[in-house]
Amino acid sequence: MNPKVLLLTALPVLLAGCGGQPERGDFPPLYRPGDKLDVTARSVHSMSTPTVHISSAASEMDLRIEARRGATAGEVELVLRIVRVAGAATQGTVGMQSYDSDQPPPGDEARAAAFRKNVEAMKALRLTATIDPNGRIARFAYDDVPMDWSRPPEKGQEPADRLPWQTAAIVRGILGESLAYLPMNPVAKRQRWQLARQHVFPMHVYPTAMLMGNAILAERSTCRVKDIDYRPEGRIAEIAFSGRREALVPPEVEPSGATLKCSGAARLNIDTGRFDLRVESEVQFPRGRDAGGKSWFADELTIKPVLEMEEKE
Repeated sequence: MNPKVLLLTALPVLLAGCGGQPERGDFPPLYRPGDKLDVTARSVHSMSTPTVHISSAASEMDLRIEARRGATAGEVELVLRIVRVAGAATQGTVGMQSYDSDQPPPGDEARAAAFRKNVEAMKALRLTATIDPNGRIARFAYDDVPMDWSRPPEKGQEPADRLPWQTAAIVRGILGESLAYLPMNPVAKRQRWQLARQHVFPMHVYPTAMLMGNAILAERSTCRVKDIDYRPEGRIAEIAFSGRREALVPPEVEPSGATLKCSGAARLNIDTGRFDLRVESEVQFPRGRDAGGKSWFADELTIKPVLEMEEKE
């Protein structure tokens, strides 16, 4: 979106006295009709347990989002496109293995061909979302199939058959993270509110499923406005949060007993629309063969408007 339009349309921050620092404000919608946004999501995972020893993994995904006016007043329709995926992993004494959709893996041609096929399938997915007037996800679909959390891929399915659902779930998870910690109502500095949400789906799918019993999580957190401040780059709102996430496991599955503590900070530039988020999580194992072990996650998300000059390039 044109920066001048952003400045004119962003809801004003109410000032506590003329010339003073802003103490209270309405948060403008993160996604507005007409916006084109670049999104980069990064996830780092490190684990050390008596059985796994030390392993680490990192993944990254770049998206382009286009926002349009929804069918109902106040709704926004999003079209999301995967631009790039990359990652790396190590386990024990095994050397690092990495991948990047912009740089196909060297060596084994069969492996490279399979990699290219998966990347092409991910990029070809038609991903759409509806954001309701409260700034929450009302609908998410891939290839016009609504996301159904009650029917994840079965373990026996071929990887290629699981890929569309899992890819869509990761993108939906990224979108959910971008909206979760923004307040729906005007808030003041140091004001707190409670967040309760379902269907949290992290980028680190496999370690989460292995450690927690399921990669689909629920979250309860306490959020607060840490600061709303004028800076050279614009009016900056900072939000801090902390809480817990737990696996949504089917009744027939025994809970792992692992607990996941999460905390982080979100930073929104009210004038330009840039949004930054960092979430840190730690899994602790109270019992079983991995008792005493720890697993640590760090997720980062950056969203910034695509400027006209960048789009032409």
